[in-house]
Amino acid sequence: LQFLYFIGEMKSIYVHLEEDEGSEVTVRFDLSAAVTGCDVVDMMKAKVGDLQGADVVLKKEDGSVVSGSADVYESCSNGDDLFIVSVGKPAKTADPTPAPTPAKPEKEPENFDHIEFVLYLIGNDEYRLKIKTQDYKFTPHTTVEAATAKLLQVHKSYITADRTYILCTRKKSPAPLPPTDRIWQYITKGKLYLLPEPKAGEAAADPQEPEPTGEQAEELKLLKKYLGMGKEALDKGAYARAIEIYSKLQGAVHREPESARGLAVALGKARRWKEAVAAWKHALEVGSADDLDMVHSYADALVNSGEYEEAIQVLLKVADTDNGAKGHDLKALLGHAFYKKGGEESRSTAAALWTTVLKETNQTHASAMIGYTRMMLDVGQNSTAIRGLLNLLVANTTDKDVKEAFGTVMRKIPNSAELLQEIVPVKQDAGGASALGFLSTVMKDQGAIAQSIAVLEKCVGIAPSNPSYALNLAHTCAIQGRYWEGLGVIRDFCKRNEALGVANKEGHKVVCGDFVEVLDAVLAKKDGHGW
Repeated sequence: LQFLYFIGEMKSIYVHLEEDEGSEVTVRFDLSAAVTGCDVVDMMKAKVGDLQGADVVLKKEDGSVVSGSADVYESCSNGDDLFIVSVGKPAKTADPTPAPTPAKPEKEPENFDHIEFVLYLIGNDEYRLKIKTQDYKFTPHTTVEAATAKLLQVHKSYITADRTYILCTRKKSPAPLPPTDRIWQYITKGKLYLLPEPKAGEAAADPQEPEPTGEQAEELKLLKKYLGMGKEALDKGAYARAIEIYSKLQGAVHREPESARGLAVALGKARRWKEAVAAWKHALEVGSADDLDMVHSYADALVNSGEYEEAIQVLLKVADTDNGAKGHDLKALLGHAFYKKGGEESRSTAAALWTTVLKETNQTHASAMIGYTRMMLDVGQNSTAIRGLLNLLVANTTDKDVKEAFGTVMRKIPNSAELLQEIVPVKQDAGGASALGFLSTVMKDQGAIAQSIAVLEKCVGIAPSNPSYALNLAHTCAIQGRYWEGLGVIRDFCKRNEALGVANKEGHKVVCGDFVEVLDAVLAKKDGHGW
């Protein structure tokens, strides 16, 4: 009977007995009590009926007897395997290949014996099993190899007898867990999958989660209901409501990955960046740590919360792992982290990253272009900044971030409206007016009111009979408190288009010319009323 054990900061040892039938017994000894080899034997006799009354001793692999407290302590310190051997009978022959000394584990979790986790067992059919560590006698030192064997033995009726099974942490592209690792390190971090190892020439298994039944089905139904409510709130922009729902779900099921991710997204949308950082970190722990989308979101929250150095370290680990669109996103964000960190060297690094991404994407990558134009703006190259964002806006007319960046640049540059018209000569036709009208709307929505008015005046000059431009100009003047100017825009339009009007079914018609006299009378009295 072989004993396996580990040292917990040299204060105690766990002696683990594995019997041929698969049952397991674990006894903890306090080293401060000067435990001897005889004490170990007596304790195990009290736990294992087959040892009661037997004449046995505790030995090392080399056959030497472990008797005093120093021997037990020394054996544990050296990582030796111990054996209970019958007196007078040959000791168990040592394996010519010594077992590797297990690495010192992390601090074990409290109340490990009562931890519950989910196992997906894939054989002829698929099963979702809720498991408690105490039911399988898993202890903090149970290895992956031992846990796998135990699971296969208990659930052998569910699996294919002629297949080799591996224990994994994900079902797509599964990789077997190291057999000598402690199983608790994986149980406490998420779901486990027991999958058949692919045969030669066979594609890796990509199972679907089995349909739960009974109590599990009711729990899952309730979980899906609230996950749906959270997503609906998120889609509607009700971020406070989404945060409330996902927070309650996390309180009930702390390691549920979908609600963890939903909470992180909602906090980011609400610009609660400090909280978003913690939420994304947790989402990565319970979800997939190699999900580049989640890593990008985590780093983005770090940048927005001012933790630039931490964001840089996170992004440097993954920036070169993808050569496609996601890789460009990661490098562009890395550029933002370096640029906001400040300093000549960091900003040079940011410029190099953005330039590389823009070159590889034919100047179309939004985040890289936004960063590059911001840098141009900071060094006074206003025309370059406007030109870069204008090209980006034409290619991304609905992108919120691009619109915000364009409006910010136009607002910060005093003569941006004039520079815009110099950079992009507009044809004096309906197409030219339409292009300027779109840009003016973007500027108005982003708070660049004065610049929007200047561009709309150009639109009205190009298309004097188009009521949309006149109305937008009047409305934009009113936003800035220039009410009389806006009223004058309406009067001028009516004067230019006196015959333009509408009629009802009875033939009664109203035209712009009907209002010119009234508007002239109102405008003539503006000074007297002090408006």
